[in-house]
Amino acid sequence: MTSKKILQTVFLFAALTITTNAQIEFTGLGSSLGIGGINSNSPSFTVLGGSIFFDVAPWFSDQLILRPGFTYARKIEYFLPENRHGRVYPFMKSFSLKAVIQQTLQRNIFIEETAGVLYLNDRTFQTNEWMPGILFSILGGLDFTDYKSKGLQLGLGLEYGLTFTKTNANYYLVSLQSKIIL
Repeated sequence: MTSKKILQTVFLFAALTITTNAQIEFTGLGSSLGIGGINSNSPSFTVLGGSIFFDVAPWFSDQLILRPGFTYARKIEYFLPENRHGRVYPFMKSFSLKAVIQQTLQRNIFIEETAGVLYLNDRTFQTNEWMPGILFSILGGLDFTDYKSKGLQLGLGLEYGLTFTKTNANYYLVSLQSKIIL
C-alpha cells in the first residue's frame, strides 16, 4: 500500500467522521513536538519529531477516545545549519490509531494513557520499508477547558512505537502536546 493511498484513507476517515455525528463525534484536534530517538537495524539516532491528530468519541463508550494521527521524526542534524552535500538524514513516519483513556486527578490536572496500532515507514539509511506495529504513550497535563468542556489542554508525554517485521524499527519521543477541545 502506497503512502498516497494511506493518506487518502486517513482523509476519507476524517471526512466520514465529521459528517456522521450520529455514530462518532469529532471532539478535538491537536499536535505535539518533541525530541527522542529512532533505530532499526542501525544504531539509534537523536531526532526531532512531531505529530498531528484528531480525537473522535465512538458511540460504544463514554470513557474511550479514538485518536487517528500522523507522526514524523527526523535526525536532529537535519534542522541545524550545516553543509548538507552528500549527507543522509534518517527519518521515520507513521500513521496510527490509538485508544485513549483520560483520567482527571484534580480539577485542572489529568493523565492520559494510550495504546494502539501503527503503520510505520522506516527511512533509516537507504531502506524504505513499511511495516505494522504497536505503540504506547503516557502524558501528564493541564486542562484549561471551560465549564462546557471546550478549550485547550497542554501536556508533557512519552510515546514509544515498535514494529515486529523487516527492520524491527522503533522510536520514542518525549514531547509537548497541545489539544483544542471542540
